[in-house]
Amino acid sequence: MQPKLTCMIPHYNDGKYLPDAIESILAQTWGDFEVLIVDDASNEENLAVVRKCASLDKRIRVIYREKNGGPGACALQASKVITTPYTHDMGADDIRYPTFFEKSVTVFEKNPQIALTWAAFNWGESPEDNTEDCGFSNCHETVFLLPDEAVTRLLQGMKLTSPCAVYRTEIGRKYGGYDPKMTYLGDWYLLSHILFGHPSAFIPEVLGYFRVRGNNYSNVARHNKKSRNNTYYYLLEKLKEEPQFREQCRKSAALVPLFHDLFWKMLFNPKYITFWPYIAKKYPVKQRIMRSLLKRFYKKVEIG
Repeated sequence: MQPKLTCMIPHYNDGKYLPDAIESILAQTWGDFEVLIVDDASNEENLAVVRKCASLDKRIRVIYREKNGGPGACALQASKVITTPYTHDMGADDIRYPTFFEKSVTVFEKNPQIALTWAAFNWGESPEDNTEDCGFSNCHETVFLLPDEAVTRLLQGMKLTSPCAVYRTEIGRKYGGYDPKMTYLGDWYLLSHILFGHPSAFIPEVLGYFRVRGNNYSNVARHNKKSRNNTYYYLLEKLKEEPQFREQCRKSAALVPLFHDLFWKMLFNPKYITFWPYIAKKYPVKQRIMRSLLKRFYKKVEIG
């Protein structure tokens, strides 16, 4: 019988953490799911861990890639074979708490108009380090948002950074799924499109743990100058092609956290000069330029 949810896990030499991730999924209180591990050309030692994990439960299947392409390439390949109504993308080093699937799917089943759910989570080197409530610290019930309301909430401080997100597969496919060229911004880009285009719901419960470590994909890509430059230039080109999404980014100040990197790309490329309002909405331009200069040359001040 066709399961209702696919948990897609891109994996590349994360055999140290993958067993714990799989264990947390198999411990879910709601069991109508499949696990799709996409191995991104790991070495033999880590492949052995993948095979062992796959043998634990018949709901686990594996796609083996011959060439490393990053999580975005894994997600894009997985999207071509996922047929379940709901999709959750999870890091191979992350943990999901037992009621995550149950709470998320319940919202979808009771509210057919909802395209995306996301939840609070722990993050850091250990689950006890930090808790992210995504700007809903005083909420005790599920928050339902229309696209315009989401734009307003983002402007007020709401964050769409939760790894505990589930979306309707057909909606994710509508926006092309994860774009490999977007590298570490791929999840933000896809989920932002869904949030700005469809009703969504935030579950104000801590339902997972996002592990932060120096050598995970996001940190490595973010601190690689060439990768970072390619990512932001590609983002600017995509924004040129999508005026409606660009305007929603402007109204919500969604690009403000990227000001430092985007500022320097725009400074030396006049064709992007019209993007100023999209990254400078929250603070005066003069103040943001000064902060960016200080960060670039003295590395002491971070953009707020």
